[in-house]
Amino acid sequence: DVLLSCGSFLLVDTSGEPSDGTELSLLLYNVGTVCDDAFSDNSANAICRQMGYMGAKEWRNTRISNWSETQSDYPINMDNVYCSTAGMEWSECTYATTHNCGHHEDVLLSCENFALVDTSGQPSDGSELSLLLYRNGTVCDDLFSTYAGNVICGTMGLGPVIEWRTATSNVFSDSLQNEYPIKLDNVQCINGEIEWNECRHSTTHNCAHTEDVLLSCQPPVTFELVDTSGVPSDGSELSLLLYKGGTVCDDSFSDNSANVICRKMGLGNAGEWINTGVSNWSETQSSHPISLDDVSCSSGGLEWSECTYTTTHNCEHHEDVLLSCEPPVTFELVDTSGVPSDGSELSLLLYKGGTVCDDSFSDNSANVICRKMGLGNAGEWINTGVSNWSETQNSHPISLDDVSCSSGGLEWSECTYTTTHNCGHHEDV
Repeated sequence: DVLLSCGSFLLVDTSGEPSDGTELSLLLYNVGTVCDDAFSDNSANAICRQMGYMGAKEWRNTRISNWSETQSDYPINMDNVYCSTAGMEWSECTYATTHNCGHHEDVLLSCENFALVDTSGQPSDGSELSLLLYRNGTVCDDLFSTYAGNVICGTMGLGPVIEWRTATSNVFSDSLQNEYPIKLDNVQCINGEIEWNECRHSTTHNCAHTEDVLLSCQPPVTFELVDTSGVPSDGSELSLLLYKGGTVCDDSFSDNSANVICRKMGLGNAGEWINTGVSNWSETQSSHPISLDDVSCSSGGLEWSECTYTTTHNCEHHEDVLLSCEPPVTFELVDTSGVPSDGSELSLLLYKGGTVCDDSFSDNSANVICRKMGLGNAGEWINTGVSNWSETQNSHPISLDDVSCSSGGLEWSECTYTTTHNCGHHEDV
């Protein structure tokens, strides 16, 4: 089915064809692109809901003017989209139809078809059986299976199914269920299918709410490394790289890709990577689908969200990526060129590959962190005062803020901090 937008918005793929919206797609408004000035998660959620989705999955700008074959053919029709709160309706947001943008600022957006809610109708993390919603309606259990559950859990960014069952009146909430229409029936996914668009379903039904699907999912696992027996690996030796339970093809893969993915898994930079060269390196290799291809990360300092990739492929299992990673690095010091420093001179402090903001930072914080890195107490600390003290400073995210250690003799585990921030790079420690 081609899913068109409600109102003036539409999502299109790289060829300019309407997209189902579940993968990053070019956002159009009145057949023109949308500039990212003032755009936020709130804006993304409001627009996705306006198009009939549950909310936003991900958004970013294109960063280039030719992400799409047809991108530069469109005018830029919208700018300065501002939605002040997460729950706003599109009609409450403000925007301009004039702009000061280039096409490299065009918004890419993906939206959620599915959501899980508890008995009160509040969003659920999926760890307990919850009511499955599709575009603000329930899902009937006809033809539903664990395979369908796995695909749907995956589209929500979660791990495989823990359990699913039918919402008979004695296990869930009649009053809540009756608030929703039944939107989906005859959901059929077979083993090996990992994308929602590979499954079959109908939007008409012959069901009652006693057949509504309840679903629970495991916590999200994006990447993992497994050994030749399919057992999770610590990454110290070359291991099979999996993405959402499928292998990763080596097309466009690079050292940068390897570094970014190792850090995404909470490890250090990549040790080594190769392709398997064969389809039976692992006992279980060929039982996995190929889930990822054309992984391109322009710099090893990027976040995964800044890399590009496809979830379709033209690969065989002999192209599966094997990867090893260095042990995790929590803190490190780098010089103005981004090269690791011994810390004897003032150096840029990094936490898990990102900078540290100076809010609440103190001599106590500095002493604890120096000792955490196996060094003595701190010599000196300042903020950079500028955003270009280091050649690579702006390529790092800001990973840590509000670091507070009440005493210089504390362990790092006794300090408090946040991994969200309200800082600029001129506040980097």
